[in-house]
Amino acid sequence: MPIYEYHCEENGQTIEVVHPMADRFSTWGELCEYSRRDLGDTDGGAEVKRLVGGGNATMDPVTASKQLKAAGAASTSLAGTKGMAAPPRTNKF
Repeated sequence: MPIYEYHCEENGQTIEVVHPMADRFSTWGELCEYSRRDLGDTDGGAEVKRLVGGGNATMDPVTASKQLKAAGAASTSLAGTKGMAAPPRTNKF
């Protein structure tokens, strides 16, 4: 599921929330209820705006390839290793 950031102008707070793409929150009250957060001194009807984000929350294990990509390094090639690389493609099936 995607990670979204919502900002409330009234109290200046920004909250990260994980929810399905179909869900939308427009008030501080809706956002606090969904995230099980206390309203505090802010009115529940205060408008919140979803900020542009690009995160994703998954339960997938982190692979070596994902770690290299996150670190800005390229994956290493398996060519030349014994029994690891796939054989070349041919037109024979």
